[in-house]
Amino acid sequence: MAKTSSDDKKTKAATERKRRSRQASAERRAALGISRLEIELPQSVRDQLGHLRHARVVSGEPYSESEYISELIQNDAKRYQEQLAALGCCGKCKSPLPEGCEGTFEGDSECWRTRQSKELLL
Repeated sequence: MAKTSSDDKKTKAATERKRRSRQASAERRAALGISRLEIELPQSVRDQLGHLRHARVVSGEPYSESEYISELIQNDAKRYQEQLAALGCCGKCKSPLPEGCEGTFEGDSECWRTRQSKELLL
């Protein structure tokens, strides 16, 4: 059965509505400072994500994937700031950490970069 002129008009109108909707959605996200991030995860990690976003909610709806990952990043940023605040100065060069000597004394047993710097790794 051939498409009629009426069908073409409906299809074009639907396509245009969809385009305007996507554009409005993109503008709302931009106004909120939200940008899209695409990541690749192995199936085992996807399964963990699915399980944990349900398990971590006390009541109500589970976290969305975006909410869960956003919370993880925010919690890690907070933990990192706490770690930085607790660093103090290097035992060797007495410079503020984490910059310290910037590697000049790395390898020296008193240099923070030799051993303790690994505490900042994930």
